[in-house]
Amino acid sequence: MKNKIIEINKQFHDGSIRYDGDLDSIANKTNIEIAKIIAERHPFFDGNKRTAIKFMEIQTKERVPEFVYEILKKI
Repeated sequence: MKNKIIEINKQFHDGSIRYDGDLDSIANKTNIEIAKIIAERHPFFDGNKRTAIKFMEIQTKERVPEFVYEILKKI
């Protein structure tokens, strides 16, 4: 799962991890818990919220509107 999330982050940044421990502890978490960890704890140097949203899109097979990504780029 960790490698999958790193690959998702590479869509928005370079996949470099700031806090490796946050991603090591996700094995037994639900999808929403994983997304919340990524969005709140910022394990990556950039693109954490976008990575969390894209992860949930992939897991649920539902897409959020593109404007959400545009807003997050500005935050």
